Amino acid sequence: MASPDQPHGPQTLVERDVTIPASRAIVWGYWTDPARLVTWMGSSARIDPRAGGELHVEYANGAVMEGTFVEVREPERLEFTWGWADPAETVQPGASRVEVVLDDAEGGTRVLLRHLELPEAERRSHAEGWDYFLKRLADAVV
Repeated sequence: MASPDQPHGPQTLVERDVTIPASRAIVWGYWTDPARLVTWMGSSARIDPRAGGELHVEYANGAVMEGTFVEVREPERLEFTWGWADPAETVQPGASRVEVVLDDAEGGTRVLLRHLELPEAERRSHAEGWDYFLKRLADAVV
């Protein structure tokens, strides 16, 4: 599932891909429908999947991720900013970006996720988080 993490200028990039045995339309819904999103990530969510729309995900441990959609091309591409609402966290809202590309693949949909503009010190924890949540996504869809 995981591909190597790669340097991206002075910041870093975490890149992952997974193939899910479902259509792009179904997988898309797990990224853009709050009821489906929380089956694999977070405990509650507010989502407005349009350029400029908000993405707000609350987790059971009290963490809150806030972002803004930059690009939305159904059912093939999402790009949104990513950051933690807690002022003690290094990655603040708007400080990094996540790109999600959905492609048809043999047996389903290939999900390519790229988390860009992460500080080096945050790469490992975000890579582990995406590994965990992309597995949960695959399990939720099937």
